[in-house]
Amino acid sequence: MDKKKILLLIYCKTEGCRQISNTIKNELEKEQFDVDLEEIKPKLELKEFEYSKLNKIELASKPVDVKKYDLIVLGLNVWTLNINPVIETYLKGIKNAKNKKFALYLKCIVQGNSARKVESIINMMQSTVIKKTNFQSIFDITPKMVFDAKRFSIDIVKTMNIKKQD
Repeated sequence: MDKKKILLLIYCKTEGCRQISNTIKNELEKEQFDVDLEEIKPKLELKEFEYSKLNKIELASKPVDVKKYDLIVLGLNVWTLNINPVIETYLKGIKNAKNKKFALYLKCIVQGNSARKVESIINMMQSTVIKKTNFQSIFDITPKMVFDAKRFSIDIVKTMNIKKQD
């Protein structure tokens, strides 16, 4: 039997967010899941506030078709208490997301409306957020954040009730 597939989809503007993402990926792979890591990138890197001035955001690559994935884990940095328009553009372009399960983690000091906004977009895709958390720190990464990332990895698998393939 094939391993269950998980897409780890990230938009990281800090090294701390990337470290959390790599920790989650490694923990899921230790549990024998097939994990693909995809980083959301705009075609043109701008300062956070400059994206709101654009009429259209161009992405460096097309959004992933998620049909083959059992779970999509979405990891984001949050700035200015809201999601970046790059993330919104990417999420709205995802194909075959109907009835998919998502897990969400944010790396921020204060999450503001960001989690609600992401959940709203996921709900419009007729999908569900099964687990979410916030790694709250002004520092890049702390030992507690590494521990919490490992726990989050196991929790999302338990929440989905995915069994490892023998």
